[in-house]
Amino acid sequence: QFLAVFYHEGSPLPDGTQKIGFTLYDATTSREITSGSTSCISAGSSLTWAGFSNDCSLMAMDNDGMLSMLVGVPCDDGTNKFTWEWSPMLDTMGLRKSKDDSFWPVTIQDGKFVCVPLKGGNEHPDAARRPVTTTLSLRMPLARATIEKSHALEELSVR
Repeated sequence: QFLAVFYHEGSPLPDGTQKIGFTLYDATTSREITSGSTSCISAGSSLTWAGFSNDCSLMAMDNDGMLSMLVGVPCDDGTNKFTWEWSPMLDTMGLRKSKDDSFWPVTIQDGKFVCVPLKGGNEHPDAARRPVTTTLSLRMPLARATIEKSHALEELSVR
């Protein structure tokens, strides 16, 4: 139903952050819905995955483990127009057991991030074996800390 095209807007920034643009199309009518910059990429990171959830929301993940969703906010001018913004939905950095761990995205299904946990610095699942998936509930990160146990501290501060 939808098609998303991601492209380089220019050279990466000095810190290595990619400058990535996107265009979202309605594939049934060939109409452009929105376009802009992929501002959801963390500083010094690059886009590693993009896809649609089962409810057709555009999602993107960077190599720093931040999963974001493109959200349409209705304009207040009485028209059917939207302002489109990237909103963080899950920070997997705090869910890692070691700094070498990561998550290989599979899909977003019913508010859950389906992924393959990767250990020991692996960049992708082993193609010779069937990977074991896990599901992580989406939850907007409140803040990103520089310490390893930020997930536990964030949970404690919310409760």
